[in-house]
Amino acid sequence: MKELKLTPEWVLSNLSGTLSSNLHKKGTGLIIIYGFQDALNSQLTELAFETLGVNYETEEYYSDDSKTDLDTYYIFELEDIKDECPNLYKTLKDMND
Repeated sequence: MKELKLTPEWVLSNLSGTLSSNLHKKGTGLIIIYGFQDALNSQLTELAFETLGVNYETEEYYSDDSKTDLDTYYIFELEDIKDECPNLYKTLKDMND
């Protein structure tokens, strides 16, 4: 049987909008990524942070005026992913310098 192996770096790079225009710097060292409405993506994003031992906060927001599409912000310290997600760290650092 074949296995599918996902790393936290892959999840955060591909499922949470971190490598798109959805990335913002909230303050010194804080990164905000937008979670998508898909429940599986949100669960995998949270699992990635928990696997890494990264503290994060979430904030929910509506992405439309009718308030039907609820999305999530994930807020974390950039330095917290430096060792375990070196490629993502470099990309985020470069985007925010």
